[in-house]
Amino acid sequence: MYRIFTASSDTYITNKIVNSKFRATDANVGQAGSLDLFKLYSENALTSESKKATARIVSFAAGASGYLEKTIILVDSAGKTVTMTAGDANARVTEGSGTFIANTGAATAISDNIVTAFNAIRTGDTTKIDMSASTTGGSGIVDFEQSTAGPDGNTVITGTAITSGNIRNENSAIVGSVSFAGGVTTTLKNYESSRILLKFDHTDIQSMQTAGDIDITDPSFSVSLNLFDVYGGQTTPSNFKCIVFPLAKDFDEGSGYDIVNFSDLDSSNYITASYNDGVFTTWALPGAMKSGSLANAATVDVIVSGTLSTSVGPESLSFEQYFLTGEEDLNIDITKFVSASVKNIIQNKGLLLAFSGSYENDTNSYFVKRFSSRDSVNTGKRPRIVLKYDDSIIDNHENFIFNNTGSLYLSNQVKGVLKNLRTGDAPSSIAAGANCMVLKIVTGSFKKTFNVSQAMRGQNRITGLYSSSFAISSYGNLYSHVQTTGSITFDEIWSNSAETITFLSSSLTIDKTDLEQMDLNQTSYHVKVINLADRYKRDEIARIRVFVEDKNRKVAYVKTPFDKKSQVFESMRFRVRDFISGDILVPFDKSKNSTRLSSDSKGMYFDFYMDSLPRGRAFVFDFLITINGYDTVVTDAAAKFVIE
Repeated sequence: MYRIFTASSDTYITNKIVNSKFRATDANVGQAGSLDLFKLYSENALTSESKKATARIVSFAAGASGYLEKTIILVDSAGKTVTMTAGDANARVTEGSGTFIANTGAATAISDNIVTAFNAIRTGDTTKIDMSASTTGGSGIVDFEQSTAGPDGNTVITGTAITSGNIRNENSAIVGSVSFAGGVTTTLKNYESSRILLKFDHTDIQSMQTAGDIDITDPSFSVSLNLFDVYGGQTTPSNFKCIVFPLAKDFDEGSGYDIVNFSDLDSSNYITASYNDGVFTTWALPGAMKSGSLANAATVDVIVSGTLSTSVGPESLSFEQYFLTGEEDLNIDITKFVSASVKNIIQNKGLLLAFSGSYENDTNSYFVKRFSSRDSVNTGKRPRIVLKYDDSIIDNHENFIFNNTGSLYLSNQVKGVLKNLRTGDAPSSIAAGANCMVLKIVTGSFKKTFNVSQAMRGQNRITGLYSSSFAISSYGNLYSHVQTTGSITFDEIWSNSAETITFLSSSLTIDKTDLEQMDLNQTSYHVKVINLADRYKRDEIARIRVFVEDKNRKVAYVKTPFDKKSQVFESMRFRVRDFISGDILVPFDKSKNSTRLSSDSKGMYFDFYMDSLPRGRAFVFDFLITINGYDTVVTDAAAKFVIE
């Protein structure tokens, strides 16, 4: 089974600076044609985020001659110094110096004198100190502020003036100096970033698990997240790593689409995850930055670890991919998350894709890794998760070989629905589970009996399908006949365990091993899809029947018409190709065998979920046959078909 699920919601959130005026923290781009992942460091300045460093001193004494000649010395970031000396006038004396009244007036009035003197000095100086001074009349507090934004500590106040000959800070504590603080310049350290949000519905996966169509514990089961690179002439970063986390909060896709000016306001955005019934749900930290364990899912934005099995303990729930050139598609295995969601261990609230921590926090810029969104015009490039599972069944009725283990299957269909066989009238008289029936292989005096069990898919029993696996030796009493004829046709009898009820009597032909001289020529095959429709609805699950034979197959000449049966190849796979563009939407899968064909007594077949393909396009099936490690691709086996 190879099944594609496209995203039900996607968007990205950002705090990007727009025109140096504002951050797009409340912008929504849920309907944009692309998902943009970027990080900018010190690329843009935002005036509203620039802050001027400030300092405060407190004065409590005046009117005493003991404070005369005490000083306040101010130094700015460029080294410009202004010295103010306590005296009997508020005046500028020379470049960078002056006096302030300290021997008369109320104790708190000195703050007014300091500001008056400072302004007189700064006005008259040729090189002006890079700060201003202010006070609230009679407060005894003087505030100094840089004229331009800058980092903390680039200006300082020292001196011996004010209260017992010392400087006092804003807490009235006696200090040797006061440094300016609170200054920020956005161009010195400024991060802009985006994070991608995705949601895929797992309902159908849960339904398939419940029905026994898949087994999420089987080694062949996997789910991968696929995003497709979009290149439109933009710069593209290289040498970076992306990371995916399960989201702990639901998000709204939103209706915005402006990715230039970010003028569309909606949720989700950098601050808000969702809006419902008049209530905004905000991220725990802006940008969905708060991470934690599954146990703390209620208070975090993304889940980075959790206990999915008590026998294993805490596990990582982050999934990573490294991008060398930056032009690669994203293909990340998220099986662990999907399996946990199907088991209801994790609530499926979606996924967050970001640069991994070391790349998100370093001093480099990564602009812009662009993926196709679910609103992309190219429907074949929309975000998807791909489910792979080996659900193939190989019935050896048509290719059973002596001295080799093969499997035979028996199905019981009632009005087109598989149902377990009944062994009596009682409600419990049902053939189910292991060793619930027997199979007899008989010819003449030769008889072998084998146990039959309800067939399994992973750890799940398949309703109405039974199988038995065994080998028949060509030696002993059968040897001479096998060597002479090359095959023997046996009676094949399926019955209950007591052999009192016969369910099916049929025949089975077993062939001897085909020995021949070495032939290094690669075989060619005739392959034909025999029941392909011209059009399919997206909700259809089609069983595609395939006839295949080796073109060197021996011809049996008969005088009466007969139904030529397909050969069975146990290593045959399909793929789906776009008829116009040639793009491969479903590739041959050798690792998980999710595209391997099954066989039964009628030949080769596979089931295909048509909702894996986008509407309105034409597709074709191709086939791969592998024999002894050699691959043969057949591309002319079927006409095109369209998804409506």
